[in-house]
Amino acid sequence: MKSSKKRIFAPKNESLVSYLNIIGMKHLIALFAALTMNAYAGNAKQTDDTLYYLCDNNEKGKLDFEDEILVITRTPEGEYKGKFYGTSDEFMKARKGFLPGFYALPFTFRKGESKEISFTLSAKDRRFLNMPVCINFKNHFDAIDALGDVQYLGWKQSQDILDKEVVTFCGELNADGIVLENRDVAYPEKKRLFKRVKAAELAAYGAQLMTRKQSKENCGRLYPVQGRSGKVVELSDGNFYPLIEKDEEQGCYVLDGQEFSKVSMDRGTVREYRAEDGKGFIYLTKNITIHVYDAPSTDAKRIGTLRGSSHEIPECYQVLNYQNGWYKIRIEGAAGNKGSEGYVPEKHFSWHPKGI
Repeated sequence: MKSSKKRIFAPKNESLVSYLNIIGMKHLIALFAALTMNAYAGNAKQTDDTLYYLCDNNEKGKLDFEDEILVITRTPEGEYKGKFYGTSDEFMKARKGFLPGFYALPFTFRKGESKEISFTLSAKDRRFLNMPVCINFKNHFDAIDALGDVQYLGWKQSQDILDKEVVTFCGELNADGIVLENRDVAYPEKKRLFKRVKAAELAAYGAQLMTRKQSKENCGRLYPVQGRSGKVVELSDGNFYPLIEKDEEQGCYVLDGQEFSKVSMDRGTVREYRAEDGKGFIYLTKNITIHVYDAPSTDAKRIGTLRGSSHEIPECYQVLNYQNGWYKIRIEGAAGNKGSEGYVPEKHFSWHPKGI
């Protein structure tokens, strides 16, 4: 939990500190300036041009799933590109009673002659995952696509609990690495050291840092169901699927279909589906019985019931409209009222643009 975190400012590895002091600030900055574009290949193999930085958030002295990593390279145009392997804590003021979500998000910045740097990290239209993303993966699209014993899934929590969708980091290079401060989300210790490390030291970073029980408890659907609206991609063949994320680097949409899939951006159009416009479906995920009324009021006539279960795949009901806390739905096959329409209160229902 975030409240238990200790943010460090200086490393405990004295040998590393001594080494960095020996090489000096000028040498470190020279190494930083020598980065080239082709260095970042999305794997953990150490090269002379790729720089790795580790923030030991819990000050345990060994890798932990709450630790965070920066992988940075430099383009021929003088722009620095990086991947931030981190947790949802960077976008939240507090976390208590649940595990964080994980990601590998891109960032860029330009560095002048001074040691100061700044960049933004955006969670907009991004879906966090249930386990730390190994640095073998360039991004979490690759993590989800990967075949093997480890299966990455969506984070259990709805991302509407985030306090910020975009945060700004400011900091500077020093002899120990990069000192960064998140300017939009306050931490007990605002400035944190991302210590310069070798790629080999990060080989154990990833899904294996969580127990099987933790990863299972922390997973949910890939599609971030939030409120009564969501983005979908309408494809040229007439089908549509919920949009998980836009993969700008590969020029494709990441869709939540029967199978996790990607499609080229030129094959579809992004639309916003809303319950107020008669789009989507609702369903129950709790062991509960809900009455269906012939008008949007608990004083209206009851025309049926809907029963939910927390142990079975829920039945979905087409939304015809939404107004003032009530869904108007089609209840085909529900409570013997095939083809009829009715109203249910919003409470206890979840909305999804396509049904599950």
